[in-house]
Amino acid sequence: MTTKTKQNHHEAQSSKGPYKVFLAEMQKMLDLLNTSDRMSYYPADIRHRMFSLKYLFTSPAKGNEFVTGVELHHIDAKTRELLHQKVIPYEKIKISHYQLLLLNCYLKTRYELAKKDHLNGLLDDDLLKRYSDVSGKGEDAFLQCFLLDHLKILTQMSNPEHKYFALDLTPSLANSVGGNRVKLTVDVFAFPPNKQILHIHDFPRPVYAMGTGTIHHSVNWTNIDAHLLGDSYHGPSEQLGVYIQSHALKRLQERLDILDQYALNYTLWNNTVSIKQVYRYKGYYLLPYL
Repeated sequence: MTTKTKQNHHEAQSSKGPYKVFLAEMQKMLDLLNTSDRMSYYPADIRHRMFSLKYLFTSPAKGNEFVTGVELHHIDAKTRELLHQKVIPYEKIKISHYQLLLLNCYLKTRYELAKKDHLNGLLDDDLLKRYSDVSGKGEDAFLQCFLLDHLKILTQMSNPEHKYFALDLTPSLANSVGGNRVKLTVDVFAFPPNKQILHIHDFPRPVYAMGTGTIHHSVNWTNIDAHLLGDSYHGPSEQLGVYIQSHALKRLQERLDILDQYALNYTLWNNTVSIKQVYRYKGYYLLPYL
């Protein structure tokens, strides 16, 4: 079997799955950018090179025993939804995080071709110049978006009274059409609530620590600078942990009943993750609502 025959055979085999979907999605992205370039212009090895640059995604995996299958399914569905939302302004249109990844695969390969002075008849210098700002930046930008999408979903699911979620992202190599591809594996971790009992006016009150899940499979517990409390605190600590009472969580649900639990969790996190200012009113310290 000649090299060309092997290449055509490989092309035929790979056209019945993810590779074929990739080509269709890539062409759709090129059409969206209003370019006359066609994926069919390129030989199989060039298309394979583009495909090899696309990350291979897997469904999130269970990082510890506190994560359930239902939670993993929710995370997988929501992050895939965010992946395809067109939210990135790009010239006169908006593209999705996934299309940003495709654009990077396309441009990186085109620049490689330009450097080799290969396929000059197919290279569009105006197109290369038009999107030169994306080359070399798209990959990093996509990874940042990928992590932020996962953190957003995990933050919406985190409840100080129930559990907190965190993640760990592990890249690895997987054999695929055109060579090795980078596979992104997300392990999800959950942590039980940090519950304490405080005696307020001689009554025991359950309180729960506020925190934020990280990309290092851990929780950062929220603190407030002691000096913000003025003369109400005279202890030696420069920072104090932030807790919320159980009944305060119930009051939030009643007052903000227009929000579902995910939106309520995110709102609570957004208003406590970094406390830089407090207001004193009738003996109470109040947080500004963001």
